[in-house]
Amino acid sequence: MRNEKALHIVFFTLYLVVIIISIVSLRPLTTSLTLVGLLSIIFGLTLIALAARSRGLNRRPQSLIKENVYSIIRHPEYLGHIMILTGFTLMSKDIVTLALSVFLIASLYYAATAEERELVKIYGEDYLNYSKRVPRMNLILGLLRKLKSKDKS
Repeated sequence: MRNEKALHIVFFTLYLVVIIISIVSLRPLTTSLTLVGLLSIIFGLTLIALAARSRGLNRRPQSLIKENVYSIIRHPEYLGHIMILTGFTLMSKDIVTLALSVFLIASLYYAATAEERELVKIYGEDYLNYSKRVPRMNLILGLLRKLKSKDKS
């Protein structure tokens, strides 16, 4: 537990460094990369908000959440953070930001897979069936599957 807290502190410190470097090196909003970066940040924040709304105030819910944004992708918060990091990287166009973002995105993906192993232990077959229907972070595939399942209904 102590190591996990230390890892969280390191992770969020590096995350903050990416944001600070991006803000300091921000270019005018006239370049297309800056605009795409801003849209990526907004989209990431939206995913995180939708996930929090679906989960409620409970960070570790007692039952498996499969509704709302969780019916499209299994890890909307992780994907939201990845979109935010990508956005700041595009906006800053800085090599340090790029290197930190690549490391943080890889860390987020690793955390998602580690969390899934824990969820299989907790929810068993229910989670395995859910993971067959809903992609980990592929939003496009998740939306297509969701639309396809509505067509069958």
